[in-house]
Amino acid sequence: MSAWRFLPEGTEQLAADETALWQGRPTTGGLARRFLHVRAITGYFAVLAVWNLFAAHSDGMRASDAMVAAFWVVIPAVGAAAILYAVAWIFAMTTHYMITDKRIIMQIGTALPIILSLPLSKIGSAGMNLQRDGTGDITVAFNSEDQLAYLLLWPHARPWRFKRAEPMLRSIRDARGVAAILAKALMAASTEPAIAPVLADAGHRQHDAEPAMAVA
Repeated sequence: MSAWRFLPEGTEQLAADETALWQGRPTTGGLARRFLHVRAITGYFAVLAVWNLFAAHSDGMRASDAMVAAFWVVIPAVGAAAILYAVAWIFAMTTHYMITDKRIIMQIGTALPIILSLPLSKIGSAGMNLQRDGTGDITVAFNSEDQLAYLLLWPHARPWRFKRAEPMLRSIRDARGVAAILAKALMAASTEPAIAPVLADAGHRQHDAEPAMAVA
């Protein structure tokens, strides 16, 4: 049996014997900064503005004219940042994560929304990437040969894990608390006696952190 199943949109209602433990969605700011890299892009434009200012000054332009030359670079920078934040907001508003005592439910996709149901019993490990503001990413890996396609999960997939894609709860609030909820749910759902979830501090800004929770 596959480790996941596709559910029609709007049918993510829980079973009678299923309990919701947590639900949420990505933060817009987190997606813009860490997924769409808005800081790097605006930084690039800032370098261009400084370069234009320096070049104009070196060419003998008056200070006012040099400032105008630099200002024309600021306009596309603001536009690019606004577009990236708008895209991040769309991604956030069209995403819904839920952890229950039986599975992880991911409602993802903008133009073509889908709902993924990931049974906890099929999850072998989970990792946490914690940020300084308390938000973070939680990834899960299957303990079987069943795999999901990276492009199907994107952008809700751990970066650079193409062959064995790992679903990711991206930029969620109180990532440490959610990790604790997931660890307890994994313990309860496991049929193995030797379960050792470890809520280790994954550190700050570790974009490829080792699993912070492990199911052995």
